[in-house]
Amino acid sequence: MKLAATGEGRIGAAALVGLALCASCAARPPAHWQGGGTEVDIPRARWLRGDLVVDVVPEGRVLVGGMHVLSLDRAGRVFDLDADPVALLEVDGSVTGPDDEPLGKVGWGTAARAGEQMAWLVLNDSGEVLRIDEDGAAHSFGIWSGCGEPRSRVVCTLLTHLFASGRIDLPAPPPEPVGMGFGAAVVVP
Repeated sequence: MKLAATGEGRIGAAALVGLALCASCAARPPAHWQGGGTEVDIPRARWLRGDLVVDVVPEGRVLVGGMHVLSLDRAGRVFDLDADPVALLEVDGSVTGPDDEPLGKVGWGTAARAGEQMAWLVLNDSGEVLRIDEDGAAHSFGIWSGCGEPRSRVVCTLLTHLFASGRIDLPAPPPEPVGMGFGAAVVVP
Protein backbone atom coordinates (compact mmCIF):
# COMPACT_ATOMS: atom_id res chain seq x y z
CA MET A 1 0.00 0.00 0.00
CA LYS A 2 1.32 3.40 -0.93
CA LEU A 3 0.08 5.02 2.31
CA ALA A 4 2.09 2.60 4.48
CA ALA A 5 5.30 3.55 2.68
CA THR A 6 5.09 7.18 3.80
CA GLY A 7 6.09 8.45 7.22
CA GLU A 8 2.50 9.54 7.79
CA GLY A 9 1.24 6.02 7.24
CA ARG A 10 3.69 4.53 9.72
CA ILE A 11 2.62 7.01 12.38
CA GLY A 12 -1.02 6.23 11.67
CA ALA A 13 -0.39 2.48 11.87
CA ALA A 14 1.55 2.92 15.12
CA ALA A 15 -1.32 4.96 16.54
CA LEU A 16 -3.79 2.21 15.62
CA VAL A 17 -1.62 -0.44 17.26
CA GLY A 18 -1.33 1.79 20.35
CA LEU A 19 -5.09 2.20 20.50
CA ALA A 20 -5.60 -1.54 20.21
CA LEU A 21 -3.10 -2.19 23.00
CA CYS A 22 -4.69 0.50 25.16
CA ALA A 23 -8.13 -1.09 24.73
CA SER A 24 -6.71 -4.41 25.90
CA CYS A 25 -5.32 -2.62 29.01
CA ALA A 26 -8.78 -1.79 30.34
CA ALA A 27 -9.51 -3.48 33.65
CA ARG A 28 -11.34 -6.77 33.32
CA PRO A 29 -14.24 -7.64 35.63
CA PRO A 30 -13.57 -10.32 38.25
CA ALA A 31 -13.72 -13.84 36.81
CA HIS A 32 -17.10 -14.63 38.43
CA TRP A 33 -18.64 -11.23 37.68
CA GLN A 34 -21.10 -12.52 35.09
CA GLY A 35 -22.59 -15.19 37.36
CA GLY A 36 -22.26 -13.09 40.50
CA GLY A 37 -20.97 -13.91 43.93
CA THR A 38 -22.77 -14.53 47.19
CA GLU A 39 -26.44 -13.66 47.53
CA VAL A 40 -27.04 -10.66 49.78
CA ASP A 41 -30.04 -8.74 51.03
CA ILE A 42 -29.73 -5.03 50.40
CA PRO A 43 -31.03 -3.18 53.44
CA ARG A 44 -32.18 0.35 53.98
CA ALA A 45 -29.17 1.28 56.09
CA ARG A 46 -27.14 4.28 57.20
CA TRP A 47 -23.53 4.61 58.31
CA LEU A 48 -22.61 7.67 60.34
CA ARG A 49 -18.95 8.48 60.91
CA GLY A 50 -18.32 12.05 61.97
CA ASP A 51 -19.66 14.23 59.15
CA LEU A 52 -19.77 11.26 56.77
CA VAL A 53 -23.24 9.89 56.01
CA VAL A 54 -23.54 6.81 53.80
CA ASP A 55 -27.03 5.61 52.90
CA VAL A 56 -27.90 2.30 51.26
CA VAL A 57 -31.33 1.91 49.70
CA PRO A 58 -32.93 -1.47 48.91
CA GLU A 59 -32.75 -0.78 45.15
CA GLY A 60 -28.95 -1.00 45.51
CA ARG A 61 -27.96 2.66 45.34
CA VAL A 62 -25.24 3.84 47.73
CA LEU A 63 -25.38 7.53 48.58
CA VAL A 64 -22.68 9.56 50.27
CA GLY A 65 -23.95 12.87 51.60
CA GLY A 66 -27.01 12.40 49.40
CA MET A 67 -24.91 11.88 46.24
CA HIS A 68 -25.24 8.56 44.38
CA VAL A 69 -21.66 7.24 44.20
CA LEU A 70 -22.07 3.53 43.41
CA SER A 71 -24.49 0.64 43.33
CA LEU A 72 -24.64 -2.99 44.34
CA ASP A 73 -26.89 -5.88 43.48
CA ARG A 74 -28.20 -8.99 45.23
CA ALA A 75 -25.43 -11.09 43.62
CA GLY A 76 -22.69 -9.30 45.60
CA ARG A 77 -21.55 -7.09 42.71
CA VAL A 78 -20.47 -3.51 43.53
CA PHE A 79 -20.18 -1.18 40.55
CA ASP A 80 -19.64 2.50 39.84
CA LEU A 81 -21.99 4.93 38.11
CA ASP A 82 -20.67 3.82 34.69
CA ALA A 83 -21.53 0.19 35.62
CA ASP A 84 -17.81 -0.66 35.81
CA PRO A 85 -16.92 -3.30 38.42
CA VAL A 86 -15.55 -2.12 41.76
CA ALA A 87 -15.70 -5.38 43.70
CA LEU A 88 -17.38 -8.77 43.85
CA LEU A 89 -18.20 -10.53 47.11
CA GLU A 90 -17.48 -14.16 46.30
CA VAL A 91 -19.43 -17.07 47.84
CA ASP A 92 -16.50 -17.88 50.18
CA GLY A 93 -16.36 -14.28 51.47
CA SER A 94 -13.38 -13.26 49.35
CA VAL A 95 -13.64 -9.81 47.83
CA THR A 96 -12.28 -9.57 44.30
CA GLY A 97 -11.63 -6.40 42.33
CA PRO A 98 -11.15 -5.78 38.62
CA ASP A 99 -8.44 -7.94 37.02
CA ASP A 100 -9.08 -10.47 39.83
CA GLU A 101 -7.23 -8.31 42.33
CA PRO A 102 -7.71 -9.75 45.84
CA LEU A 103 -9.26 -7.09 48.09
CA GLY A 104 -9.63 -9.12 51.29
CA LYS A 105 -12.32 -11.17 52.96
CA VAL A 106 -15.69 -10.11 54.38
CA GLY A 107 -17.94 -12.05 56.73
CA TRP A 108 -21.13 -11.37 58.69
CA GLY A 109 -19.49 -8.57 60.63
CA THR A 110 -15.76 -8.74 60.07
CA ALA A 111 -13.41 -7.76 57.27
CA ALA A 112 -9.76 -8.65 56.69
CA ARG A 113 -7.37 -7.05 54.24
CA ALA A 114 -5.98 -9.07 51.35
CA GLY A 115 -3.35 -11.51 52.55
CA GLU A 116 -4.21 -11.04 56.24
CA GLN A 117 -6.02 -13.43 58.57
CA MET A 118 -6.99 -11.02 61.33
CA ALA A 119 -9.97 -8.70 60.99
CA TRP A 120 -9.20 -5.03 60.68
CA LEU A 121 -12.89 -4.04 60.80
CA VAL A 122 -15.61 -5.38 63.07
CA LEU A 123 -19.32 -4.54 62.85
CA ASN A 124 -20.85 -5.26 66.27
CA ASP A 125 -24.45 -6.33 66.87
CA SER A 126 -25.15 -2.77 68.07
CA GLY A 127 -24.09 -1.42 64.66
CA GLU A 128 -20.87 0.10 65.99
CA VAL A 129 -17.90 -0.30 63.64
CA LEU A 130 -14.49 -0.87 65.20
CA ARG A 131 -11.25 -0.43 63.28
CA ILE A 132 -8.49 -2.64 64.66
CA ASP A 133 -4.96 -1.26 64.38
CA GLU A 134 -1.79 -3.33 64.00
CA ASP A 135 -1.34 -3.48 67.79
CA GLY A 136 -4.82 -4.96 68.24
CA ALA A 137 -6.33 -1.80 69.72
CA ALA A 138 -9.92 -1.10 68.65
CA HIS A 139 -11.01 2.38 67.61
CA SER A 140 -14.55 3.56 66.92
CA PHE A 141 -15.15 3.90 63.20
CA GLY A 142 -18.77 5.02 63.07
CA ILE A 143 -22.09 3.29 63.49
CA TRP A 144 -24.48 1.53 61.12
CA SER A 145 -28.23 1.30 61.51
CA GLY A 146 -30.36 -1.13 59.50
CA CYS A 147 -27.78 -3.92 59.28
CA GLY A 148 -29.29 -6.42 61.71
CA GLU A 149 -29.94 -9.41 59.44
CA PRO A 150 -26.92 -11.57 58.48
CA ARG A 151 -27.31 -11.26 54.68
CA SER A 152 -27.76 -7.48 54.97
CA ARG A 153 -25.07 -7.14 57.62
CA VAL A 154 -22.51 -8.46 55.17
CA VAL A 155 -23.44 -5.59 52.79
CA CYS A 156 -22.72 -3.02 55.49
CA THR A 157 -19.43 -4.77 56.34
CA LEU A 158 -18.45 -4.94 52.66
CA LEU A 159 -19.16 -1.25 52.05
CA THR A 160 -17.27 -0.24 55.20
CA HIS A 161 -14.32 -2.35 54.04
CA LEU A 162 -14.33 -0.75 50.57
CA PHE A 163 -14.64 2.81 51.90
CA ALA A 164 -12.11 2.37 54.72
CA SER A 165 -9.53 0.76 52.43
CA GLY A 166 -9.81 3.66 49.99
CA ARG A 167 -11.20 1.42 47.25
CA ILE A 168 -14.14 3.77 46.90
CA ASP A 169 -13.33 7.46 46.72
CA LEU A 170 -15.50 9.67 48.83
CA PRO A 171 -16.88 12.70 47.02
CA ALA A 172 -15.28 16.01 47.88
CA PRO A 173 -17.31 18.01 50.37
CA PRO A 174 -19.05 21.06 48.95
CA PRO A 175 -17.04 24.25 49.30
CA GLU A 176 -17.65 26.28 52.41
CA PRO A 177 -19.79 29.32 51.72
CA VAL A 178 -17.88 32.55 51.82
CA GLY A 179 -19.75 35.29 53.55
CA MET A 180 -19.11 38.89 54.26
CA GLY A 181 -20.72 40.91 56.93
CA PHE A 182 -20.37 43.74 59.35
CA GLY A 183 -19.80 43.36 63.02
CA ALA A 184 -17.43 43.86 65.84
CA ALA A 185 -14.60 41.53 66.66
CA VAL A 186 -13.38 41.07 70.19
CA VAL A 187 -9.80 40.04 70.76
CA VAL A 188 -8.98 38.48 74.11
CA PRO A 189 -5.28 38.39 75.01
